[in-house]
Amino acid sequence: MTRAPDAPARLAQRARIVLLAASGEQNKAIAPQLGISRAQVARWRERYAMSGVSGILRDLPRGAPPVRVDVERLAMLTGCEMTGVSRGWSTRSLAAELGVSAMSVSRHWRAAGARPGASSQAGGMPMQESGGAAEASFAPEAPSPEIIALYAAPPAYALVLSVADTADQADQADQADNDAAGPLPPHGSNHMRTLPAHRRSLAVSLVTALAMLEGGLPGAPASDTGHEALASFLQKAQAAAAPGRRLLALAVSHAGACDAPLQHWLRAHPRITVQLAHGPASWLRMVHRFVRDTQAERAGAFPAGIPELLAAVEAAMRAGTDAPFQWVRTTTGARHVPPAAEPARIQPATVPSPAGWQAPTAEARERTPIAGDRVLPPRGTRQLMPRDTLLKRLMEARRQRCVVIQGQAGSGKTSTLMAWRKAILPLGYDVCWLTLTAEDDEPVRFFDYLLASIAEVDPAAASEAARVVGADSSDTAVELWVITLVRALARRQRELVLMIDDLHHITDMRILQALQWLLDYAPAPLHLAFSSRSALELSMERLRLQGALAEFDMRDLRFTPDESERFLREQLGSIGSNDAATLHALTDGWVAGLQLFAIELRTRQGGRSPLARVGGTGAFSGYFEREVLVHLAPANLDMLASVAICQRFCAPLCAEIVGRPTAIAPIQSRLGQMVLDHLFVTAECGADHVTWYRVHPLLREALLERLPARGEAGQRALHQTAWRWFERHGHIEEAVFHAVKAGQVDAAASMVEGCAQALLTRGQLRQLAALMRLLPVELVQRRFGLHVVNAYMQLYSRDFDQLQRSLDQIESRSEQLDASERYALCLLRAGFALQLDNTDAAAAMLPRLLDAPADLDDFAWHARGNVLSWLLTARGEYDLARRVLEEAELRTGAHRSGQLGRCIHAISLAREGRIKQAGKIVREVMEEAERRGAAYQGLACMAAGLLADTLHESNEAEAACQLLEPRIDMLERVSLPEIVLRACRVLSNSHWLAGRQAQALAYLDRLENYAVRYGLDRLLAEALVLRLRRHLQQDEMERASVVLECVQGVAERYAGAGPERSGQIALAAARGGVEMALHTKDYANAIERIQLLLAGSEQAPGAAGLRLQLAIARLGLGEQQAARQDFLRAIRQGHRLELTRTLLDVLESAPDLLIRLGRDAAPDPVLAFYVERLHKMSSVATARQGQARGSEDAGPMAALSEREREILHLLAQAMSNKKIARVLNLSTETVKWHLKNVYAKLGVGGRGGAAARLRDLSGDSIQPTLRAA
Repeated sequence: MTRAPDAPARLAQRARIVLLAASGEQNKAIAPQLGISRAQVARWRERYAMSGVSGILRDLPRGAPPVRVDVERLAMLTGCEMTGVSRGWSTRSLAAELGVSAMSVSRHWRAAGARPGASSQAGGMPMQESGGAAEASFAPEAPSPEIIALYAAPPAYALVLSVADTADQADQADQADNDAAGPLPPHGSNHMRTLPAHRRSLAVSLVTALAMLEGGLPGAPASDTGHEALASFLQKAQAAAAPGRRLLALAVSHAGACDAPLQHWLRAHPRITVQLAHGPASWLRMVHRFVRDTQAERAGAFPAGIPELLAAVEAAMRAGTDAPFQWVRTTTGARHVPPAAEPARIQPATVPSPAGWQAPTAEARERTPIAGDRVLPPRGTRQLMPRDTLLKRLMEARRQRCVVIQGQAGSGKTSTLMAWRKAILPLGYDVCWLTLTAEDDEPVRFFDYLLASIAEVDPAAASEAARVVGADSSDTAVELWVITLVRALARRQRELVLMIDDLHHITDMRILQALQWLLDYAPAPLHLAFSSRSALELSMERLRLQGALAEFDMRDLRFTPDESERFLREQLGSIGSNDAATLHALTDGWVAGLQLFAIELRTRQGGRSPLARVGGTGAFSGYFEREVLVHLAPANLDMLASVAICQRFCAPLCAEIVGRPTAIAPIQSRLGQMVLDHLFVTAECGADHVTWYRVHPLLREALLERLPARGEAGQRALHQTAWRWFERHGHIEEAVFHAVKAGQVDAAASMVEGCAQALLTRGQLRQLAALMRLLPVELVQRRFGLHVVNAYMQLYSRDFDQLQRSLDQIESRSEQLDASERYALCLLRAGFALQLDNTDAAAAMLPRLLDAPADLDDFAWHARGNVLSWLLTARGEYDLARRVLEEAELRTGAHRSGQLGRCIHAISLAREGRIKQAGKIVREVMEEAERRGAAYQGLACMAAGLLADTLHESNEAEAACQLLEPRIDMLERVSLPEIVLRACRVLSNSHWLAGRQAQALAYLDRLENYAVRYGLDRLLAEALVLRLRRHLQQDEMERASVVLECVQGVAERYAGAGPERSGQIALAAARGGVEMALHTKDYANAIERIQLLLAGSEQAPGAAGLRLQLAIARLGLGEQQAARQDFLRAIRQGHRLELTRTLLDVLESAPDLLIRLGRDAAPDPVLAFYVERLHKMSSVATARQGQARGSEDAGPMAALSEREREILHLLAQAMSNKKIARVLNLSTETVKWHLKNVYAKLGVGGRGGAAARLRDLSGDSIQPTLRAA
C-alpha cells in the first residue's frame, strides 16, 4: 500500500503508521517522522488493532457538531417553571435535559437576568414537589421506537425498527391534550431537543459500528442481495416485533427493495414500511438523522436496542466471518402478525423526516419525496486542481445578478460551482444548491425541490412560499409563487446565492417562465448561478446590457496545455511533457477526457511511453454514446458521422458531403444549434470570413468508428467529394489528404508538385512539410519535382544524412534528366556545400552555376540567386554578388530575394568600412522580415546577426546581447554557419566585457558543440582561437598552450585541402600564434608572424588590428620610430573603416600604448580626436572590468548593474515582467534578459529566490538609482 503508485496519500500514510508501529516504534517517535500529531498516530493504530486493514481503508463518519444551547427550549422550560408547571429545574438537571454543561445554562440565565424559581417564590406561590399535580402536567408518552433487526450483505443493507402504530399515537395525543396541566411544545414546532451526552455517544457509536461493518464485510452473492433474501429477513423481524407495533425498514435502494416481487410481498404486509437510500453512505446518514430527529420530536423517544446491536456487531467483527450479517433482537411478547389487505407504500426517500418512524399519512403520500443529496453539492465529485484564474473571475462576479456556466458534458461545470461555493462561504454568503435531473421537468416537483434547497438556508422564506404552492400551475399561480418567494427573500440581511446545477434538463415553459420572473424580480440580496450543457432558454439581454450577467463557457472551462500537464502529473505522479502535450491535443483540454486517459494509464502498466499503453477509444465511445449521441436526431448523427472524415468543415462542404448542395441554410442552422447545445462541436471564423466547425478529436474518433459499416466504396466516395470541394476552394492541404484517402495518389502528387515551389519561395516550410508527409515515399522518389522539393526540405531542416541519400538517388538517374533538372541538382549540391561551410566544393561548381539554362523556372532562379550571392560574398566578390541578386529579383519578382540582396550589400559595406550604413540597412531588413511572419524567420535571424556584429564593433555590447540572445536558438537552426559564428562570437565577447565570464565561456562551448555536431572545422578553429585569448587573459598558460596545439593541429589537417577553407583555418591558427607570442613577450616571433599575415591581407578589416599588434611588438623591442609608424597606419585605417571594438580588443594587452604613441597623432586633429575617444572608451572598459572583478569578491549582489538592481527591486514588490517593463519603459524581452542575468549572478533559480536574496541584503547596497526612461 505504501508503494502502490495509485494509492491515495492518506492511505499510504496510515500504512506507514502501522509498519512503523510493527517495527517497535513509539507514537512519539512515529509522529515527527511522518509530520503528524501523536493523537493521529494513536487513533490509526487503535483503528487497525480493532478492525485490521478495513479500519484504515475508510474514514468513519465525523462526530456530532459542537453542542450549542437551544435557547428557545431553555427559555420555554424556564418559563414553564415560572408559571408553576415545572418539576423545579435546577441548573444541573436543566443542563442534563438540554445536553450541555451547567455553566452554559448559568451563562444564558445571567444574560437574561433570570433564575429558576425566583418568579414563583416572589409571587408567594410555593414550588411544587414531585408527584401529585406536577405529575399530572405531563402527558403519557407513546412507546419509543426499537431497533429490532439488522441485515448487512454488501451492497444490501437494512435496519428494521419497531414503531408505534399511527392510530395508537393519535389516541395517546388526545389523552395528553385532555390531561395536560400546562402547555407543551406543539407537534412540528421548531423547539428541537439536543441529545443528552450519553445518548449522543450511543448514536455516534451506532453509526460508527455500522460504518465499520459496512467496510469489513465482503461483497455478497446475488442470492443474498435479492428480494427473496430481504423478504425472508423482514418476515423474521416481523415475527420478533411486539404486538400492535409497525415495522420501519431503512434500506439501500439496490438491496432488492425496488423489485416487483418484493413490492407485491409488501402489499400483502401493510404493517411494514420501507424507506430507501441510494447507497451505503446515504443509508448511514439516514440512520443517523433518524436517531437524532426521533429524540428531537419528543423526550424519551430515543430508540432502544442500540447496546444489544453494538455488542452483536463487535462480536461479528472479531469473529471475522465472511458470511452476511443478520441480527434479530429478542423482544418479550413478540408474535407473528398476520397479513392484512391494506397495501404498504415503498417510499423512495433517502432521508426520513423528523417523524420518519411513523407510517406515512395520506398527505405525505401526495407530496414529492425530497432526496437530501439533491439539495447538497455532490460528495463524490472529484475535486479539480486549483484554477486560480477561473476562480478569480468567479469571485469578481459574485455580486452579479446572474452567473451562467455553459459547457459540454464532463467539462467541470459542477466542480467549478463547488469551488466557487467553497470560496464565497467564508465571505458571509449563504449558498443554496440544487442538482436537477430529467425527472424534475415538472412544475410541482421542481418547486418542491427549489423550496427544499432554500429551506436549507432560510426555512422561513421557504415556508412562506410553500403556502402558495398547489396543484394549480397556471401562469398566474406560478407568478404569485415567485412574488411570494421574492418578497420573503427581500427581507434577508445576508447575501444568498442560489446555485442550480444541470439546468439543461428543464424544458417545461412554466418552469423556465418562473426562473425568468425570478431573474427579473430578484431582490438585491439574491444572486442566481446556473450551469447547463446547452444554451439557456432565458432572456438575458437586459442583464447583459446592465452589466449584471457573468458568462463562462468552454473557453474558460477548457484546460490550457500547462493545466493539462499539471492535472496529469497529479493523477499519474509523473508524465513526460511531450506525452502531456499529446494528450492535451487529443482531448482539446477536456477535463473528462484527461481523466479517462489518466484512469486508463493508471490501470495499464508497461510500454515504452504512457501513450503506448492507451488502448483505443472504447471508454470514450461509451461516454459519447451516453452523453452526446443519444441527444442527436438521426439526421444530425448521420451528418456528423459523414463529415467526421474532415478535420474541419463548413456548411457548404457539409451540404456537399450529405448530398444536399442546395440546403446550406438549414444545415448552417443545425450546426449552429449543436454549438449552442455544447455537443462537442465548436465554431471558428476563418480568414475567408467563413464559419468553420470542428468536432472534438475524441468524438471524431468515435464517429469514425461508424464509417466502416458503410463499406470501403462509401468511404472513398465521401473522401472524393471532400477532395473535389477543397480543391475548388483552394484548400490544398485538405484536398491532398482526401485525395490520398480516396485512392487518387497521382492527383494528390500533382497538386503538391504544383504548389511546392511557391511554398518554398515564400518560406512556408511547415505547410509544405505537412503536404509531403501525406504522400507515399515511393511516389515522391518517382517524381523528380517532388524529389527535389523533398531534398530542399532536408537541406533547410539540416537533415544532412537524408539529404545525401536523396542527392545520390537523383544522381543515379542523371542520364534521364534534362539540362534544367541537372542544373537543379547542381544547385542542391552547391547549397549543401555552403551549409557544410565547404566553400571549396561550392567554388568548384561556380562555372556551372553561372551558366544557367534558358528554360530555368522561377524557383530555380530564386535558388540560384541565394546560392551564388553567398558564395561570391564569401570570396569577396561583392559587386558580382549584388548583380546576381538583382538579376534573380527581376526574373522572379520575389521580395525575399531583394531583402537577401540588401543583406549581402550590407556585408560588403561593413567589410569596406561603412559600418553605420551597413547597420542601418540590416535593421530595416530585420524589422520588415519580422513583420512578415514565420516565412521570413531565416532572413530576420540573418539580419539580426549582422546587426549585432555592427553594434558590437561600435562598442554597443549590451545592445548586441539584447538583440541576439532571444534569437540565438532560431538563428542556429536556420542560418548559415558564418552567421552562427558571428553571433556566438559577439555574445561571448559582449558578456566578457560586462564581466560575465561564465556566460561568455558558455557561448564558446555552444559554438564548439555546433561546429563538432556538423563537422565545421573552420568554426571550431575560430572558437579555439577565442578560447585561447580567454585563457591568456586569465594567465592560464598551460591551458592556452593546449588550445594552441589543437588549433595548429586542425590547420595541419587541412593543409593543401583547398584554397578557401585551408587558408581560413591557417589564418586563424596564425592569429592564435600571434596572441601567444605577444603574451609571452616573444616580440620577434610576433613581428615575423604578423608581417606574414599582413602580406596577404593588407586591406582586410582585420589588418588594422594586426598593424596595432605590430606596433606593440616593435615597442616591446624598443623600435620606437617603427612602432609610431605602425601605430599611425593602424589608427588611420581604423578611422577610415569606422572600427572601434577591433582596436580596443588589441589595446587591452597594452593599455598605455595610446598614451605613449597617441601624441604623434596631435598634428592631425581628426586622428587626435579619434585617439581621444578610443582612450576614453578603453578607460571605461578597464574600470568596468575591474569593478566586475571586485564585485565577485564583494558578493553576488555587488555584481549587478544599475539596471539590474532596478529590475530586482521592482521584482521584490511582486511586479510582473510586463509591469516592470511599463515602469522602466523597456520591452518585456529586455526585462526577461536582465532577469536571466540577475538569476545567474545571484545563483538562484527564479523570482522567489532572487527576492529572498534581496531581502537578506542590507538596504544601502541594493537600493536602485531611479533614472528617467
